[in-house]
Amino acid sequence: MAPDSPGTPSQASSRTPLTGTQGPGHDRQRGADCFLSWLECCIARTAADVPELIRSAEAAAARFACDGQELGLFGDRGLVSEAYGRSGGLTRVLNPSRVDEPDWQGVVLCFPRESRLTDDLARIREFVHAGRHVVLFCRRGSRAAAEAAGTGPHSVVMCHAGPEGGLLPDQDRGWAVPTSPAAAIVALWAWIGEFVAACTRTDRMPVMYQSYDVPGARDRQERFRGMKFHVERPVPMVAGHAARTYLAELAADVTRFRAAERQRVRHAAEAALDAKRRGHRLYAFVHNHTLLRDRIGAPHDPGYFAQLNHDWFRADPALPVDRGDLVLCVAYSRIFAGGEFHNFADAMRARGVRLIWSLASYDRDPACGPAGVRSDEVMIDQHWRYGDAVVDCPGYDIRILPTSGVMAETVMWSVVSDMHAQLHGR
Repeated sequence: MAPDSPGTPSQASSRTPLTGTQGPGHDRQRGADCFLSWLECCIARTAADVPELIRSAEAAAARFACDGQELGLFGDRGLVSEAYGRSGGLTRVLNPSRVDEPDWQGVVLCFPRESRLTDDLARIREFVHAGRHVVLFCRRGSRAAAEAAGTGPHSVVMCHAGPEGGLLPDQDRGWAVPTSPAAAIVALWAWIGEFVAACTRTDRMPVMYQSYDVPGARDRQERFRGMKFHVERPVPMVAGHAARTYLAELAADVTRFRAAERQRVRHAAEAALDAKRRGHRLYAFVHNHTLLRDRIGAPHDPGYFAQLNHDWFRADPALPVDRGDLVLCVAYSRIFAGGEFHNFADAMRARGVRLIWSLASYDRDPACGPAGVRSDEVMIDQHWRYGDAVVDCPGYDIRILPTSGVMAETVMWSVVSDMHAQLHGR
């Protein structure tokens, strides 16, 4: 799949229980405010982990810089997708199936699935025994399970999810609203930033993707196709700068989102619940690199929305979507219009389906950009910016490390959190 188109957050003690609602007044927060406060806390705690991220990334970069050593991925499909073929990310990340080849050697970033934790930890243990360098991304509970299973990764990157992976107490599910995916994405890109920086300190600059929304990005990629490192020697990056800059920029995105979009999130939740009370169906059409569509119906999803798309561009034609139904559309930088999306927007509007949109706001296309959202439809800005990369590397031609993956998760679960609060008072 083609790639998508300074400061330090306050640091929170890693010893504080990960309830997602710590701090003065947080126990009084409800809905999206609770989710956003958890996310801000997650970003701050990841910033406190930067020294550990540096050590982990330096060890992995030393392997990657060797001849024949590559970077592979294993585990959760959405997290693998987020790291693979991504604007602001590494171009030399192997197809995930390669790590299963018997003679393959290199670094494996592992994202165990909570629904198959025992099986995934056993597979990760096999990677270690085969001599691969394993970096395990997991929340606290999964780390305890990994230790009990004798997984033995070379390093562990903590993902500061909510308790048991969920955020809000739920009588039926224990905990509603998933936090593990967003927490893992936060940690992933902070780690990747330090991995790239460590490579520069060995006089190697990995080739990085530029968003295909930027003119010339495809030609740039063709020039570097197949290359692991650039020929030119890079300017060495100071340890810690990339991760801290990324986390500060991401925190700024979340701050802007809270200030500007909080009321629109509430309107979206109210519209969805109104449609539900009237007996209509609720769907989600999600188009993003984290495969957020896979989270619909997964652990901690309270089940308000049914999954409408099972691939990137097309709604499932077998699902009934009729007048009065509502579709939450979490997009990238363009609405689901035109032939690429099988004229989804026009077809839904013609049926009298209510559409709620969320995407970045920079595209100026009058039909497919934000201007294509009708006045009677809600538009939630994701507040990441043109180029979808936020960290400057000294002497490098593009910025690296995207924030859009976290912001798409933020939109989806902020709306769901507000719905949960209205239904359950939390």
